[in-house]
Amino acid sequence: MADRRSAAWEPLLEAYGLAGAQVTPVQAERGKWVVRVVTPRGSACLKELHHRRERSLFALGAQHHVAQRGGNVAPVLPTRGGDLLVEWQGKLFAAYGWVEGRRPRFDRLPDWQQMVQGLAAFHRATPGYQPPAGARVSSKLGRWPHLYQVMLDQLAECQRLLPVRVGREAAAQLSPLFDRFRRRGEEAMAMLAARDYEGYCQEVAGAGGFLCHQDYGPGNAILTPRGPVVLDLDGVTFDLVSRDLRKLLYKQGEMRGWDPAGLGALLEWYQAVHPLPQAELPLLLADLYFPHGLHGAVKGLRTGPVAPARILRAARLEQAKEQALARFPAGQGRR
Repeated sequence: MADRRSAAWEPLLEAYGLAGAQVTPVQAERGKWVVRVVTPRGSACLKELHHRRERSLFALGAQHHVAQRGGNVAPVLPTRGGDLLVEWQGKLFAAYGWVEGRRPRFDRLPDWQQMVQGLAAFHRATPGYQPPAGARVSSKLGRWPHLYQVMLDQLAECQRLLPVRVGREAAAQLSPLFDRFRRRGEEAMAMLAARDYEGYCQEVAGAGGFLCHQDYGPGNAILTPRGPVVLDLDGVTFDLVSRDLRKLLYKQGEMRGWDPAGLGALLEWYQAVHPLPQAELPLLLADLYFPHGLHGAVKGLRTGPVAPARILRAARLEQAKEQALARFPAGQGRR
């Protein structure tokens, strides 16, 4: 695949009935090929996939489902044979409708609001997805307690490794932080149990379930005149919508600082499009309470050194988050 001129793409273009179209590379870094295909009928996007076929089928089927329900995603373009993906030169590719627009800017509040509401519109269109034959189903619905325990075990492992990875003096300073945030993680698990997390997940699954993006942020959204469009669903999974919300809230807290007003504004934006069930807000707060940020900062200790300054910064963010959550009213859910 060294030759990336239009002629080199002809066998792949032929599979989509696009032979002779003009091809312009959009991304070609680290082997992640994305090209724009221009035809008299309009433009399309050809993208190289990096998951296995079964996982890619799940993601492509999800995107097709959302698009068919009028959701704010690019449509998946099937091959002439009706397939959602095609294998070419040992690699998997998929085609999508081209989306014209601009990336949101994190430093512009209206852009951030549009992006949050774009996520809400995406979630609203996801229930009822039935994966296609041959797809490997991805689901984290009902698995939060297990995932929490895995992360708590990893925090304990990282704490034991501190003297080796950062030195004894820094380890003596950092180790009490691990004790504190492991206790917080255990408290978050208790919060889930107290709010019947498992029973609520069963209700959500019985009502058709929701899909979560898992990696939604400014890099995976496009603002268009018709509204925000959600991109890059490669990691989509079944879960509570709170999973995506928690990640957005953490990004907001990391970039703009943690405060109850910021939490409330983001939830209001989201709920203006897709109201959050009353029973789900305590689960969102429990997930926010868990020290995901600290875990993300220190997990590298399992394989090598991590700068103490990075760990201390993550701990400060977790402490600021805890203070903001303590002042956040719990009655923001709807329905």
